[in-house]
Amino acid sequence: MKISLDLPGYEEYLPTYWPGQNITGQVELQVNSAIKVSNLRIALFGNVQVYGKYPGHPMTNGLFDYERNEQLINAGLRIVKRSNANNIDLSSSLTADIPFTPTPQYEPPISAQNSGSPAANYSQQQQEEEEKRKKTRNKKQKSKKSLEDRQIERLIRRIAHINHTTNISHGVLDESSSMRLPCSLNESSSTPSYFTLSANTYQIRFSIPVPTARRLSGTFDHPHYPVSYRIVAVLKCSAEKSDQQQLSEQEITCYSTVRIRLETYLDADSPSLLSSLQTKPTYQFVQNGHSILQNLCNYVLPSSLLSHWAQKKLQLASTNNRVNPCERSSDASCLETYLVMSRQGYSRSSYISFELKLKNHASSHFKISAVKIYIELIRRINMTCSMNEEVEATTIRSTTVLFQGIEDKSQVSDEIVENDDHPYFFEHANMRFDLSKLIKIPDDCVCSIPSELVKDVFSLGYDLNVRLHVTGISNAVDAEETITRNFSLEEDDGSERSYQAIRKHQLLQDSNGRVVSEEPLPHQNYKTYILYLDPLPVIIGNAGYVTSSAIHA
Repeated sequence: MKISLDLPGYEEYLPTYWPGQNITGQVELQVNSAIKVSNLRIALFGNVQVYGKYPGHPMTNGLFDYERNEQLINAGLRIVKRSNANNIDLSSSLTADIPFTPTPQYEPPISAQNSGSPAANYSQQQQEEEEKRKKTRNKKQKSKKSLEDRQIERLIRRIAHINHTTNISHGVLDESSSMRLPCSLNESSSTPSYFTLSANTYQIRFSIPVPTARRLSGTFDHPHYPVSYRIVAVLKCSAEKSDQQQLSEQEITCYSTVRIRLETYLDADSPSLLSSLQTKPTYQFVQNGHSILQNLCNYVLPSSLLSHWAQKKLQLASTNNRVNPCERSSDASCLETYLVMSRQGYSRSSYISFELKLKNHASSHFKISAVKIYIELIRRINMTCSMNEEVEATTIRSTTVLFQGIEDKSQVSDEIVENDDHPYFFEHANMRFDLSKLIKIPDDCVCSIPSELVKDVFSLGYDLNVRLHVTGISNAVDAEETITRNFSLEEDDGSERSYQAIRKHQLLQDSNGRVVSEEPLPHQNYKTYILYLDPLPVIIGNAGYVTSSAIHA
């Protein structure tokens, strides 16, 4: 006796399905001798797990120990024998036409058509109405669920955990007496609800719809936080005998499972994800070599406190509308920077569109010669089932770009540029760096996972982290000559200069994302200020997703 599943797919990758699609395939039964079947089911099972080295071993890399195993979906079909198939070939006498939902807290599948035909699709209005009636329906399902269905649910869950890391598994389950299912009775008669199969090979086609009324997380392959889905086929049978006692004692359970991939419905082009996003400004106090009081404060007070003081001073000055913007910013003695992202939602293989703005409010005494920008796209996993502790941060993409004052070399002649070893300075105090063609989302990147899609076990999100290094020189007495040689000290008109990051600006990095060569500062009076910007949240979803109802409309 053997049961096996066959799904369309390829050896290189698992079959992938989207919400609203039907998981179609066939289950094959190889019966060597006549048997009595008490239960034959095919289910879509999904769960989210958290464990350490192996399932059952807690994760201990955080403040707390974590171990979870939550069921996301357990729904499918019960296969029965047609009532008019007594005198025909049994190889075509089985049909998957009885849907079942062992798990009451999730939406039941759409009723399947006879002979495994595709199920009808929900329209958007039907989905909304179904969502409103979900709680009431779940209560009714819980009250109607039989003892047999509850035991089948536990059996399917147990089978799904066998060799859960393999793509295909099958075998015979060694059940204890406590796991044996009672032989259920039909409502209209007192005869057992089993059917007989003679020695033969049976191929049964089936179709299970991926639910749309209930959002499911996409598949996430991870050694410690996996979200996985399987098709599970279960056959409970025994040798054909007239004695019911012998039937119960000799009942066996055969199973077969096939791992599949599900994509989540997270539309990257949703209107809520198309709006721009901006971080709060980050400020950095800039030393002034001419001020004795400030030099004293530099040694006594921390840089963070001085930056906070410069920020408050800038905000206070900005409220005075009678002062020219260039004049009121020149006294703040700080650098100001922030990020602007054109949209929050992105799909795989697309570039993240964002820019960095830098304002030099200390331009009267500090000239910028180089701007180095470190960029990282980081995937973060937070345990929302506890205190939202971050348990993993993985760098998905990283790059470093360098802009130098030579970008504005149009201010000097080519002869001076060739013969002068001194660096050049940026002309404008307000600068905008376009970084839109630097960070590309990988093709195999998993979509963002909100915590509500995985029973509030964890959340998976992405952040764009940026660190800014600004190198320049103050107009100290011994540095005035360097500044006046290469940069005109004429007053800035307050206009913004734009710079486009291209391949020539990117620095070579090693496998760990570190810049291979760091050039020393060209002069002892040059100083580098480091600014850490607030991270920008990035939502990774799927673009161009069209529901089945829209296709048929």
